Amino acid sequence: MTKNMILNAALVGGLLMGAAATQAQPVTITTFDCPASSNTYASSINAAGQVTGWCNDATGTHAFVKNGAVVTTFDAGTPTYVTNGNSINATGQVTGYYLDGLGGNKGFVYSNGVATLFTILNINNLPTTLMTPRSINAIGQVTGEYQDILSPTQGVYRGFIYDSTAKTSTTFDIVGAPINSTFPVAINDLGQVTGTDGGGEGFVYMGGVATRFAAPNSSQTVPRSINNSGQVAGTYYDSTTNAQHGFVYSGGTVTTVDISGATTTDVWSINDIGQIAGYYIDTLGVIHGFVKTGTTVNTVDAALSNQTAVRSINASGEATGYYADALGLLHGFVTGATPPPPPTLSCKAPKGAKPAAGKGRVTAVGVSFIMVGTLRVDYAGCTEMNYGGDAKAPHVNDRVEWEGYVETNGNVMGKTLSFN
Repeated sequence: MTKNMILNAALVGGLLMGAAATQAQPVTITTFDCPASSNTYASSINAAGQVTGWCNDATGTHAFVKNGAVVTTFDAGTPTYVTNGNSINATGQVTGYYLDGLGGNKGFVYSNGVATLFTILNINNLPTTLMTPRSINAIGQVTGEYQDILSPTQGVYRGFIYDSTAKTSTTFDIVGAPINSTFPVAINDLGQVTGTDGGGEGFVYMGGVATRFAAPNSSQTVPRSINNSGQVAGTYYDSTTNAQHGFVYSGGTVTTVDISGATTTDVWSINDIGQIAGYYIDTLGVIHGFVKTGTTVNTVDAALSNQTAVRSINASGEATGYYADALGLLHGFVTGATPPPPPTLSCKAPKGAKPAAGKGRVTAVGVSFIMVGTLRVDYAGCTEMNYGGDAKAPHVNDRVEWEGYVETNGNVMGKTLSFN
């Protein structure tokens, strides 16, 4: 089943850094289901718009890949029991887990129509039977958690990174938490891993070094996603009220993300240009998906549904997730691209703006802006902008210098710009 609808684009306020909200433009939503399925749950979308997740039919639970209008289901092993697709990378590789029906989980990487099962060795040097791959990056590195089932660490969850090319794995623990368990959830293309430790704090881990962080006044900080600039997005619970808020962790600082009028805000994904996506619950208990771009929020509502949730957003602003129909059955959806914040159309600094200058390497390129680390620099529409004497467009890893000013939304407008 495939059909096109228009999202309800609503002004929902409560925006990052306290900036005033702007009215969102409607974007399209396309729903889809696996063939002959009763439930379809979309969990991840890559830069090409391919989607993975899982679906139920009369024979069990199967993973799927949606490529254009074609939805293909697959099982990672036999007998068919449960195969769950959790993440899809830029080359179309999918990772997730397979339940063998004997009480164990195995990981898999699905590529070019073939699912390859894998496991890792636990602390007793035995293949673990309880593991959950969560995320795969562009070079085929997979992260997730596994559980030791024998002493001396029986019941402890540990993190792993599996290299699907070399067929090797490493395990790691985030030490210092009251409970020694580690739950990785996402890995970016640089190999940075984020997740939650046993004490309810978030972490960023790379190359044996872990940085732990927590949202202010939080009883539990739960990262969901990390982009290639190292920005982490997720949710946390207020230790006083137990209210649930979204957050973005960047440059050592946690910033709360709340949708105005919502009782719950849950952020699930952040892309390379800093757009975030997830869901919120209004005062009537209705669940709405959303995509937040700068100071603009697009609410994602499937027609005739009171439960729509976004799970993943790619660098073009295309999002995927699921919604529940009147019978409570789940259906997948993808949205059209949500545009980035518009650039400033003049180099003239607005009242109150502060001068800004800097240099660095480009980490992401948008239609009319670049990202330098976690900083966005607009360049379209600025007549004083130049490319160092030629018409070269910016690319990732270019060295860049700019002069300009800080806009009221926190972005920088490039007054002069050069690449090499």
